[in-house]
Amino acid sequence: MPSPVVSIIDDDSSVREGTMDLLNSAGFVAEAFKDADEFLKFGRVDDAFCVVADVRMPGMSGLELHDHLLRVGKSIPTIVITAFPRDSDRTRALESGVSGYLSKPFSDKDLLSCVRLALSSRRDSRDAPQTLAPSTNATLHPSGVGRGYLEPSNPIDAARTPYEAPLRIEELKGPGALDKITPEWESLDAQVSPRTPFTSPLWAKLWWQHLRQVRSMVRQEFFAQIVRDQAGRLVAIVPMVITHRPGYGPLRMRLVQLFGGGDGSITEHRCIVCREHDEQEVIQALTSYLYDRKDKWDVFVWTGLRQSKIAADRPGNLLHVFKDMPYYLVPLPDSWEKFRSGLSTNMKEAIRKCYKNLARDGHAFTFRAVERPEDMLASLDRLLALHSERAQFKYATRHRDLFAKASHRAFIVELAQLMAGRDQVRIFELEVDGNVVASRMAFLLGDELYLYYSGYDLAWRKHSIMTTLMCECFKWAIERGVKVVNLSKGKDPSKLRWRGREVMFHDALLMSPTRRGRLISRAYNLLSRRPDLFVRVTELLTVVGALVDLWRLEAIAI
Repeated sequence: MPSPVVSIIDDDSSVREGTMDLLNSAGFVAEAFKDADEFLKFGRVDDAFCVVADVRMPGMSGLELHDHLLRVGKSIPTIVITAFPRDSDRTRALESGVSGYLSKPFSDKDLLSCVRLALSSRRDSRDAPQTLAPSTNATLHPSGVGRGYLEPSNPIDAARTPYEAPLRIEELKGPGALDKITPEWESLDAQVSPRTPFTSPLWAKLWWQHLRQVRSMVRQEFFAQIVRDQAGRLVAIVPMVITHRPGYGPLRMRLVQLFGGGDGSITEHRCIVCREHDEQEVIQALTSYLYDRKDKWDVFVWTGLRQSKIAADRPGNLLHVFKDMPYYLVPLPDSWEKFRSGLSTNMKEAIRKCYKNLARDGHAFTFRAVERPEDMLASLDRLLALHSERAQFKYATRHRDLFAKASHRAFIVELAQLMAGRDQVRIFELEVDGNVVASRMAFLLGDELYLYYSGYDLAWRKHSIMTTLMCECFKWAIERGVKVVNLSKGKDPSKLRWRGREVMFHDALLMSPTRRGRLISRAYNLLSRRPDLFVRVTELLTVVGALVDLWRLEAIAI
């Protein structure tokens, strides 16, 4: 008797090959076909114990194939997969009796669970049609666009409310709409972890006011969305722009980016604002939403993905990951002594020396945390001056002067004043012999402290003045009951030495399913070993294309 075969039918060769490798590695016998006709003509329909078929293919679709098999008396459990989940397709699939409905990107675990369930049902009733209704102990993914039918469900975490119907995405009609959702946004933002200032409605509104780009070579168009469940509860904020490069003309590249794109890292962290356990459902719903509007964009530069299973290179994944970015979170004990004892021997010695060097040379220091709104502007001026001076140092890790532009400076000044009024910002200063020689901005968000940009007087570098300032910041945070200090993004020695917990975020690209998008996707595949180069090349090509376009217009005019 032939071994049970799982037949994979998809017009995307990467999905076919990846899914076949996954199933074979899990101990199944898998065969792949490029379309339904090839599968039917191959002559092994009778050996197929399970079919995994794409909903949309040239010729017969996955659902049409399932209906055809039933009509000819072949009750083969069928799992349909799709990159374009729709209620109508899902309803039709359930009514026709498919065994599973999966949306790309799907996890390896979800696919294997569906296949095992389908094979089990085939063994239990070799020729009877298997219709799994929502009333059985198999569950449909709460968002209605995700994992399809799975193995018997586990008890739902009490902290998580399941969505009883598909998530609903609403496009905000201009920046003025941000004000209307501010209370809901602030409530959601308080539930996001780790806390950062970049996910707040205040940051988004000021960013749009001061930092969005509108000029001939680049133009950013408002494209923000919110995500709600069927009960109307806010699930996610998606503050996006469409960045046109160049700003006008038929040859422009249209990049979808989250707020903060192109601001030179003023916005250190750009992500969808949602709870971590909602992220996969939100991404699946948003991908479908964007595909429905495929003619508006070419590439989505999708930053700040948290779940590694979403970013993993696996069958059906539409996201091309091009960067992993670590953040370092330092949990704080209830005393400085306990914190210091947990550091390495070398770090303990560095701390001892930084204080000793100042005392040896006869210098006394004063540490203060500036918090009053009336003191904020003068303190910020000192910080920006030191930040600019630090950028001049060329013999260590280079730091750019991020606030040299007038628009960047206006943004941070207004932000600091408004957040000081909410008691959410501090500027830590170290004063030696009557002069502020080191300074760092921080955001106090609940019981978490986010450390932002800093600066110092280069003349005091030999005294390790920034190490002294950091020690005083930690002492201040411990005394005030702060639980976690976020050292911000980047893997460099100045962060690693504090022995923080690494939290990894992922940046990825999503290509539009259009001719332009396919061309861009091919270019990406050619440069897949250097995805950072791909990003730079696409931007360069848009500039070159714009110059050619201008040259043609001038030629016509002449």
